[in-house]
Amino acid sequence: MVKVARNDHSVKEIKSFPAWNKDLKVKRRIDKKDKDGHFVRDANGVIETVMRKAPVLAEKKSQMNHLHMSSKVQRHWGALWSTADKCHLWRQKIKPVKNADGTTQPLRKGPSGKTITERSNRVLSGHTLKTLSSGAVASVNAQLHADAKLLRLDTTWAEDSKYPMLPTYSVGAAYAIESAFVAYVQEIFSVALDIQKAHKKKHSKVTAKCCQAAADIVNKKLSSSTGFVPESMGYRKPIKVKKESMAAAPAGK
Repeated sequence: MVKVARNDHSVKEIKSFPAWNKDLKVKRRIDKKDKDGHFVRDANGVIETVMRKAPVLAEKKSQMNHLHMSSKVQRHWGALWSTADKCHLWRQKIKPVKNADGTTQPLRKGPSGKTITERSNRVLSGHTLKTLSSGAVASVNAQLHADAKLLRLDTTWAEDSKYPMLPTYSVGAAYAIESAFVAYVQEIFSVALDIQKAHKKKHSKVTAKCCQAAADIVNKKLSSSTGFVPESMGYRKPIKVKKESMAAAPAGK
């Protein structure tokens, strides 16, 4: 018996960015020519054009495949993160609550009549995500406002502090940001734990100073790995060539 999946996880294909192949043809506007090979012009002297299918050159292969791959990866990542709310990482079982007489309270039921046995287990709430996104957009808007002043444009386009921008996130984007934040905090705690173990004074717990030092180390790593500048600059001293002295030079030269 063939096993059938409960949900259809296939992602719909789009025709915007096709992959390159030798039989692929696209519509292009080509200048119209007569039998003698001369361009056909209209009454105003403008060359007439005609739409024809022309093969795609091989030099476009890498570019088309790159666009096709990036578009496909983006859509599949979106489909993956949109179903992340079913993952056990973001689900938590509801613990039964006991009454004073020792009996257990019954669990609530949802609109469909099924008993709710799990609840969401989130690290960042929707309000926190909106606050972070609002601060990021405000920083970008401030930079654009400074550029507008530099170009002597209208400066009334700045963000109004009374009505700030509050961008919204899709379900997949919210879970992806939360997952990155969890990984970031875990890396800081791992480095702080290494510092605590290497220290002479043994503490039973990771102290706040260890976490602060670990955060500085992790932030420095992230800055050096994601920045557009090299981590270090190598210095190469030019070799000095010693000139031959006149006394050591052979006679007659």
